[in-house]
Amino acid sequence: MMLYRATLPCLLLVIAILTSRSVSAEENWFATADDDQFVIDDPLAEGSELRFVQTQPSRRGRPPVASLVEPPVRRPRQPPLGGTTLLARVPGMFGDFFGGGRPVSGPNGGPKGAPPRGGAATRLVKISENYSPQPRNRIYGTYHYFDDAIDGSFGDVNRYAFGVEHLLWDNRSSFELRIPFAHTLASDQLDDPVNSKDTEFGNITMLFKTAVWTNERALVSTGLGVAVPTADDVRLFRPADRRLILEVQNRAVHLLPFLGVVTTPTEQLFVQSFMQLDIDTAGNPARGDLMAMNLQPLGVVQDPTLLFLDLSVGYWLRNDPSRAWLTGFAPITELHYATTLNDADLIMQSGFLIGDLSRRYDILDVTFGLHCQIKERYSLRPGLVIPLRNGDDRQFDYEVFLQANMTY
Repeated sequence: MMLYRATLPCLLLVIAILTSRSVSAEENWFATADDDQFVIDDPLAEGSELRFVQTQPSRRGRPPVASLVEPPVRRPRQPPLGGTTLLARVPGMFGDFFGGGRPVSGPNGGPKGAPPRGGAATRLVKISENYSPQPRNRIYGTYHYFDDAIDGSFGDVNRYAFGVEHLLWDNRSSFELRIPFAHTLASDQLDDPVNSKDTEFGNITMLFKTAVWTNERALVSTGLGVAVPTADDVRLFRPADRRLILEVQNRAVHLLPFLGVVTTPTEQLFVQSFMQLDIDTAGNPARGDLMAMNLQPLGVVQDPTLLFLDLSVGYWLRNDPSRAWLTGFAPITELHYATTLNDADLIMQSGFLIGDLSRRYDILDVTFGLHCQIKERYSLRPGLVIPLRNGDDRQFDYEVFLQANMTY
């Protein structure tokens, strides 16, 4: 009886040891096993599922952790601005505008003098020139040749511009900086008559643009440009002794609000348009003295408010990004209209005549261009502008240009 009582605890101890070894072996097997995943249908929600995940334990022998989790939430990828790659590939407009009416600054009744505002020879800012309603990352350069500009008073003008546009705020806005200069009438002139030419720096323009509405086929944007007076003042000297008789200071800041629309009715056809205002906020002060003794204030020359309406239609003859070099080319035709909303200033004081002799004008030009897309990042864009009106509504005989863009 005593032997039985001693044997029973020993037998229970042996069974406990063997059971412990069996559990350890089972844990070691789990430690070397791969993760297992089981999908369990949820009878409470049709079409949904729950996922049973068995994670792999660490080598230190910790038991595996099993959890019941919901299926991962897949967030939709944000589409590119404009919704489609086709819309994003629509090239910008070409442009057409030179400057304004027939400017004059000099003695009343005498020969024409220098332009009545700084930077006039490098022309006012036209939003639609090499510009798109879509915000973009790009660097660009442009060249424009104007034949017999402003009824011959400016002669032939070679205008250049460099700029950069950079995306902001989730790619729905952009900021652009334009730097223009031109070989044109010099800012310093002799009144005998005016014909001196030089390379002149223009007024720098800053543009902010944001997309306010978009879908897969169309985009609407709005923005504001600010042209700051960085060009030289205009000065007119007496021929005999080269003494200063007239100075028109470059002080005006121009505000350029605009609205742009771009759409792709078909895979090949694209249409875009701009509506823009040009508002001279302060004008340019003028000082003069025919005797060249003491220049006195003559007044302020303020440009009229301008309204621009632009329409562009293009058609892809080739639009294949998979090609090695020339991935696309499209002929583009544009119609441009510019009009004054009020009379231009004209100062007649102390023997001087300063301002715009046209007072009001309505300009209508047509542009023909070809957009050549090269390896997705580069484009070359030659074109021709032909005026459709005469007299004060005709700024030049014709214009030819070349625009180059690089996206980044």
